[in-house]
Amino acid sequence: DLTDILDGGVSGSAFTTQGTFRGLAINASSSEDLLTVTAVAAAGAGAGLAGAVTVQTVFSNTTAFIGASVGVNQDTTGRHGNQSVNVTAANRFKNLSFAGAIAGGLGAGIGGAVDVGVLQNNTSASIGNNADVHAAGNVAVNAPANRDIISIAAAAAVGGGAGIAGSVSVWALGGGVGSDDNLDDSKF
Repeated sequence: DLTDILDGGVSGSAFTTQGTFRGLAINASSSEDLLTVTAVAAAGAGAGLAGAVTVQTVFSNTTAFIGASVGVNQDTTGRHGNQSVNVTAANRFKNLSFAGAIAGGLGAGIGGAVDVGVLQNNTSASIGNNADVHAAGNVAVNAPANRDIISIAAAAAVGGGAGIAGSVSVWALGGGVGSDDNLDDSKF
């Protein structure tokens, strides 16, 4: 028997597993954990200018599969009643990013902060076309993903004549999460 096989579930930020498993298990898992901090301060007799920029770019692919035209458990003689097939890909992405700027000047204070992120994250599990997969128990295809993004952009400015501050946070999320089963159910 196998233990700690991913079962496709998510509990909080963790992926759930089966206590025991008998059969073929194809599991792929990955995780990305980012912490980015950018901070700047400026002061000037006439003007204080401060700017902070953080940029994160993440490209990841997590894939678990049984290929096309593959035979699994072809001989069913004497197989165990709990024999199963599990194809699971799982990905966890966690980000905490901070961009901060403080500016001060006797005449003017100007501060700005920008946090930019791009996440292209594909998680997929599949059984290929024309695969012949047999199991006495379950055949499961799962692709759970968990994305936890905290992005903070903050700016402050103080000036004798003027204080101008601005901040922005922009994240572009792409990629897919899915499981694909292209098999004829009559083969299970």
